[in-house]
Amino acid sequence: MSEEEDSQLSTKQESEVIPREEEEDAEVITRASSWSGPLPSPRSLREYEDIVPGSADRLITMVEKQGNHRMEIERKVVEGESGRA
Repeated sequence: MSEEEDSQLSTKQESEVIPREEEEDAEVITRASSWSGPLPSPRSLREYEDIVPGSADRLITMVEKQGNHRMEIERKVVEGESGRA
């Protein structure tokens, strides 16, 4: 399925009444997705960018700064523990 079709499915609300005689032949399709990580999913990041131009770059920069900050704190902890040992 293309991203365009995927996008259309997520924004389209479908409601269909199936006649009782056709219920046995009916299919139910359920779709779920999840994303884990310091950044939004690529699709969500694109949506942010569409709404607020430049926001994708700002979010990526924020995550990079946070990663550098964490690495600096870990480096200091390791150096401190080495000094005590």
